[in-house]
Amino acid sequence: MHRRLRILLAWVLLVVVALIATNMAATANNAEPQPAPSPTIRDQLPTATLRPTFTVTATASPTAAVAGAALAASPTHPLPQPSARPTASPMTTASSAPDGATPASVAATAVTLPAPSASPTHSVSPKDIVGKLVIIDQALQTMSVYEDGVLVRTMPISSGKPTESTYTPAWQGRIGRYVGTFTSFGTTQDNGWYLFDSDGAILIHGAPYVIENGQKVYQELDLLGKYPASHGCIRLSPADAAWFTQWGPEGAYCVITSPPLPRTSEPTIEASPTP
Repeated sequence: MHRRLRILLAWVLLVVVALIATNMAATANNAEPQPAPSPTIRDQLPTATLRPTFTVTATASPTAAVAGAALAASPTHPLPQPSARPTASPMTTASSAPDGATPASVAATAVTLPAPSASPTHSVSPKDIVGKLVIIDQALQTMSVYEDGVLVRTMPISSGKPTESTYTPAWQGRIGRYVGTFTSFGTTQDNGWYLFDSDGAILIHGAPYVIENGQKVYQELDLLGKYPASHGCIRLSPADAAWFTQWGPEGAYCVITSPPLPRTSEPTIEASPTP
């Protein structure tokens, strides 16, 4: 009886030991590293990245900046403003002298001139003229420029001498073509604009001059706005003549009033003795 119990316990013990050994082996097998699974097609695709974002900063266009800088740097050229009397030109001016007169006697001559009329002598109303209008008042020795009835500029002039061959007749019409620079009576004139024919062409132009030592020497600038001294044309100062050309008078309606003095009148020139 006791022998059988011992044998049974021995078998139980062996079974228990066998179970424990089996469990330990299974645990050891589970601890071994498992082989990595084979990569799939999806795993082989590159990882997607987020599209980069951009912050837009408003900057000035280089072209606009250059243009703006050019405008800021470029000088402006306003049209010259008229003065009550022409100012002295930086170039030497000289009055025309009688034949045979010396420079000293020219400097000493005194001219007695009648004063121009105190009021306009024309009957044209600028408000009645649409567009550009030029009124040359020989009594006032002025030329007034209008646009749509508004006065733009008034300039001193010198019209034709009051003689049969040089006076400026009254006239109305359209200003013609641009003549530019031309010569007549031994002098040169700039910015000529054709008006009409009257014993020769009548023009509006700059003051006459001669070239001395490479410079323009203007003549009779002191008579502008004071007395008619031309050969029939309408004289302007060099600055006013340049402005008039820039204004663009071609086709503008022009009115010239009648001469204020008898046609046989001449300015009295009293020559002082030459020292």
